Amino acid sequence: MNELLNTFLTIMKEMEASEIQAIENPEVFTVHYEVTIDAIKQLSRNYASVLHNSQISFEVNCEGKNLGFENFNRVSDFLNVDENAQLTLAINKKQRFQLDENTFVFFKREFFFKSFDVLNTNFIKNINFRKSIHFYIPIEKEYSNSYVKLFPIENNKINYAADLDVDSVSELERLIKIREDTSRVTRSFFIPNFYEFLNISDDFKEWFDRNLFLASLIYLSNKFSDTKVIIRGHKNSEIDFSTEFCVKHAKIFYKKIFQFAYEEKHYNDKIEIARNILTIYLGTSDSTEKLDELIPKIEKTISSHFTAYIQDSIKKFFTDRKDVVKETHKYATDLKGESDKLLAYINTSLIGVVTAVFSGALGLSKGDRLFLIVAFTLHAAVFTISYFYNKNYVQERIEEIERVYGEYTKEFVVVAEKDLTDIKDIYIYPAVKNVEKYIIRYRNLIAVLVLLMIGAAATSCFLPDSLLNNKPEENKVKTTISKTGENDPNTQSVIDSIYK
Repeated sequence: MNELLNTFLTIMKEMEASEIQAIENPEVFTVHYEVTIDAIKQLSRNYASVLHNSQISFEVNCEGKNLGFENFNRVSDFLNVDENAQLTLAINKKQRFQLDENTFVFFKREFFFKSFDVLNTNFIKNINFRKSIHFYIPIEKEYSNSYVKLFPIENNKINYAADLDVDSVSELERLIKIREDTSRVTRSFFIPNFYEFLNISDDFKEWFDRNLFLASLIYLSNKFSDTKVIIRGHKNSEIDFSTEFCVKHAKIFYKKIFQFAYEEKHYNDKIEIARNILTIYLGTSDSTEKLDELIPKIEKTISSHFTAYIQDSIKKFFTDRKDVVKETHKYATDLKGESDKLLAYINTSLIGVVTAVFSGALGLSKGDRLFLIVAFTLHAAVFTISYFYNKNYVQERIEEIERVYGEYTKEFVVVAEKDLTDIKDIYIYPAVKNVEKYIIRYRNLIAVLVLLMIGAAATSCFLPDSLLNNKPEENKVKTTISKTGENDPNTQSVIDSIYK
């Protein structure tokens, strides 16, 4: 593989003076030479090993006929050696060099520029974004960033694209997600980070600066359409891509505007501010060349506007935080009310013990065993039903208070999520825990009372008859005596027999 690449590079060097045209894409390279028959014969002999088996495609256009390698060698002795002919060499780079999806070889810089251009959306389609992109191009030294590596084509070794580190993948996905959330995305583009190289050679710098500039513009725009972007802010601005100018302020646009706007915190507000300022400075129809001229002024204006925005946000933060704390007190008070209700339920249950005892005493006084059992059993049922009803009611109230509190705090976007959580932990959480503590106490009390009532009912079943009060019968006898007379001897004998 590397030997074939070096062989092809050697052929190109030898034929360089005779080259008339080259065509290249990421997969195939084709080059045309205007050269004498004698030079072609010499070339076919020197490199027969790679030309014979079509590793390098070979075709000669001579006297209106196209001759492949074998046919040319067969008739070359009959051709005028001083006559010029067109030689075409072609190679399938992807196949012959066994390149993976993210590794590319370009023999000509201009075709590398054309392919890797941020506006060339066809090139991006088959890229694996979880791997780095490797380019082997005519360059003197190696350059790299987190996503792209540029290698000299005469490196003598092809390094296949490696997996990106976790941080690079995370940053890539973050930027793409923000763009999807803040614009009308219709196609994929490389993030601007792909075109940021430090200390790159001057002959490459202009091209990379241009793409860094355009990529930053695309990611700040609302919509991309053909060869222009649309930004909606203070007004709508359409910006046409100017390709014939040297970008001067690409680094400022990328670092001070794009990176600033796409920071993790407040990116929605920052992007909106950037778009508003861009459209204030630009006309309804303008060019990237005009934008480049205005970048220093735009950057300063965006910075000052965001400073003012932060100051307003700080004021709003303290106002909102005060309101949140005040409202949280209210919700915590509501929760305390639920605790008071549980305490009232507990007291009511304790009063129920008194009624149970009274019912038991009444049953004993009547000498009615069934009344005693029914009274205790009914009290156990009432205690159980009231517990579950009251507990469910209080729990539903807690959930409702927390839900309403959550909906209320969503309105305060300036107050950080951590601050809202801290406020909730200080006021709401202890109140909830207090209610839950009373629920447990209430449950334990009811359990004891229910067991007590069931035990009392069970005990009533086995009470001896002698413990049941027979005063009703005694009163009946006394009533009879009062009617018949105290001195009746027969009555007296009855009384005596009863008390024996």
